[in-house]
Amino acid sequence: MRALAALVGWVVLVAALAACVSRGGHSGDAARDDFAAVAAQPWRIVELSGAPIEPADAVLELHFDVANAAASGRSGVNSFSGTFARDGASLRFGPLAVTRMAGPPARMELETKVLAALDATRGWRSAERELALLAADGNVIARCEPLVR
Repeated sequence: MRALAALVGWVVLVAALAACVSRGGHSGDAARDDFAAVAAQPWRIVELSGAPIEPADAVLELHFDVANAAASGRSGVNSFSGTFARDGASLRFGPLAVTRMAGPPARMELETKVLAALDATRGWRSAERELALLAADGNVIARCEPLVR
């Protein structure tokens, strides 16, 4: 009987660990701790919906200010700033104020896509040296890497 109880205990433990891994390890306080590390790092957006950024030399930055629940960055031609709200693995941006300078058509198109991705963000996931912004369905809509200056 003790052997069966021990086996059931191990099965429950393994199932709990597997659930954490399948959610990306973000639950409760662990997500808060992860986000503190994420927010301390400036980010460069390198992909939108799985496609590399074009033009490749576009400056797409994302910065977090946790103390003020503020986000800011560069969206290709213009700068943006505004708020964000996060609860565990949930993340939303907005409203965002954007400067309104004109630029080359390709950069303006890219900027429209970046701002749409930020508007559609409903979650986040991080792994070593990567931040993924997630749509409501869990798909990655933007992939970011640490910004190196």
